[in-house]
Amino acid sequence: MCGALPAKKIYLRGYVLDNNNRGIDLANIQVKGTSQGTSTNEQGFYELRLEATDTFHVVYSCIGYETKEYKFPATEDVINATKILPSVSTQLESVEIRAFQRQTNTMQGIDTEKFRMMPDASGGNLESMLSSFAGVNSTNELSSQYSVRGGSYDENSVYVNNIEVYRPLLVRAGQQEGLSFINPDLVDKVQFSAGGFSAKYGDKMSSVLDVTYKIT
Repeated sequence: MCGALPAKKIYLRGYVLDNNNRGIDLANIQVKGTSQGTSTNEQGFYELRLEATDTFHVVYSCIGYETKEYKFPATEDVINATKILPSVSTQLESVEIRAFQRQTNTMQGIDTEKFRMMPDASGGNLESMLSSFAGVNSTNELSSQYSVRGGSYDENSVYVNNIEVYRPLLVRAGQQEGLSFINPDLVDKVQFSAGGFSAKYGDKMSSVLDVTYKIT
């Protein structure tokens, strides 16, 4: 009794290229209706060993490229097949975003909850956030003092619960106060203006910082 002859093997090999004849890596090559498949290497080369049949259908696919299906007759032991996958481009519709805000004064609010999450080398000075506003400059990250539009450090008004606070300055030595007198844990609302503020804040020329503490 003669034993059964081993099934004949067919090798399908080649390259998967894009529109510019460059190899597509990690492209999928799979025999349709089966679990037989492989992927291309960095150069786009692939090789797939198949059982001999009359014909077989092979699907070429990759993310960002069109999926192609080809039919191959099993007439040779080695089939060289180089295929090109056109790229897929999706044109998104334009989106227009509009926002309207009625501004009644020049004061800008500061979100104190977001301030708590910001890293601060000064140890939690609320004034350190002011350097992110236009026209505000701070030359020392460890100091709570700041200048606005080239003004001096003593031209900034500070109000706490509608009471103006006078801050000590070492003007003659050109030094600044290092610590902040504002307790960030007690702050309820903070508003800041770098110019054009209401006359109720006095006659300082540069800016005004208005702090309101929580009511407990």
